[in-house]
Parts: sequence; structure tokens; C-alpha cells
Amino acid sequence: MTQAEARCSLPRGVPNRGETGSAMRRIMTQVKVTNFTDPNRSLTVSALVDTGAAYITLPNAWRESLGEVEKLAEIEVELADHSSKKGSVCGPVRARIGEFRSPAC
Repeated sequence: MTQAEARCSLPRGVPNRGETGSAMRRIMTQVKVTNFTDPNRSLTVSALVDTGAAYITLPNAWRESLGEVEKLAEIEVELADHSSKKGSVCGPVRARIGEFRSPAC
């Protein structure tokens, strides 16, 4: 094994190469989701970062931890296996991803 191959080796079960041939990694971070109208209600989880995602997706079972969060819409979501399920858009919530903070306005 060359030095370059050793740097790109991954644990079992993690894909080794992407479509472009570059090494792929799973990026995990802590995410704290807080009910915007009741800051005492929050949830902190370890989450997989999806750089192509437009929304934060949480299991319905976790909604209880956030207290009363308004259901804004029902949507159809596509899963990784191309099947679809109904989901709810809820909010408002505040999300803190890792140590990232939005700039003060």
C-alpha cells in the first residue's frame, strides 16, 4: 500500500471512491435545534452533513422534544432509494450546526 492509499483508507462499510475517483468521507457534526418561540425546548444530535440538502430533516418522533412547533405544510419527499413519503414542514426553529453562528445583523 502506498502512502497516498493509506491516507485514503476508510473503515469497513464506508465507500472508498466516489464517481470522480476521489476519496469520500462521512462528515458528522453536532446540531442543536431549538424551538424559536420557546428556547427552553431543544434537541442536540449528531448528524450526517449533506452538502446538497435544502432543509434539515428530522424524524417525527423528535418533534415532541421541541414542544409546540407549527406545521406549515405537507410535502412529498424523495428518499435515497427513490421512493417517496409524506413529510411535514414545521417551524420556526433555530439550528446551530457545529460551532457555526450566523453573523449579527
